[in-house]
Amino acid sequence: MFFKSNKPTLLTWILCLSGAGAGCVVILSNYNKIQLPPINAFGPVLYIFAFAFVILAFFSIKMFIRTRSIRAALNSMAARDPKWKEATLIKECEQLFLVVEQARSTADLEALKTNLTQQLYEKWSSELIKNDPFPVASAEVYSVKIASIENYIDNGRDTFTACIQGSPRTKQKDADESDVMEFWTFCWDNNRWKVDQVIQVEEGFGIHSTPIVNEIERNNFVNG
Repeated sequence: MFFKSNKPTLLTWILCLSGAGAGCVVILSNYNKIQLPPINAFGPVLYIFAFAFVILAFFSIKMFIRTRSIRAALNSMAARDPKWKEATLIKECEQLFLVVEQARSTADLEALKTNLTQQLYEKWSSELIKNDPFPVASAEVYSVKIASIENYIDNGRDTFTACIQGSPRTKQKDADESDVMEFWTFCWDNNRWKVDQVIQVEEGFGIHSTPIVNEIERNNFVNG
């Protein structure tokens, strides 16, 4: 579920453009009155658009099924433990994204230590000491989608990953203000969620295929 979205996602744009492109090729190729190259000239282009459309449709269906599996698992988990409520997780993602981005921009090590796991804090703090911070005027979250969840009998192992699309806007005029889409992984640490890992979307395509773990209810893995 997307929390909120002020801008179309990359998948939406590609899907629309692929469909529109394939449609235009088919329509134009059937206008005999217009002097167009032979249909064979459009063949490769049409095949490319058609292939892209099929691939995107496949992943869209897979994501739809995955989203339903995630939501069903979360509803079941939340009945036993309120921390797994989907709305609560999305709110945590949004708040931690804004807090952590601001802390990174100002090299606020204390805020980072509070909101990151020890492993990630050590990595980021050492990087901030070496590099100049990048000031953020106002970060913004466009969408949050839960991608994987792992609920164990041992709460200290609980974790979930969300795909977050947002924009850490910088104060510098010449700085890159492009949107970001990243996978943020959160771990249950000292009775609260903390950020444990942040990776780019292209690095985490396999996350959507990981098993959904609901150990407390069934003590096994739920495929999603």
